Amino acid sequence: MEASLPEIGLQVLSQGVLSGLAATVAYGIAVQSLGGTQAAAFTAVTPVLATLGGALLLGEEIGVAEISAAAITGIGVALSTGIVSRRRS
Repeated sequence: MEASLPEIGLQVLSQGVLSGLAATVAYGIAVQSLGGTQAAAFTAVTPVLATLGGALLLGEEIGVAEISAAAITGIGVALSTGIVSRRRS
């Protein structure tokens, strides 16, 4: 199967330019709001969101391994960003 030049151009525009630009702007805003360390922790959530998107948009199955990985990732992000921390008395 071969893709036509307009189809390739559309993929380059949507995935390369628009997604890259949107991600860069969103990350810049996150760094300003949260700080570099906390914003960087949220990049770990990308595979979780991709898994959810695959399930919702493409009908892919989510199994125990995916749910476990999402939970571990969520806990790691929560701990590294200070969302879950011990309160000092």
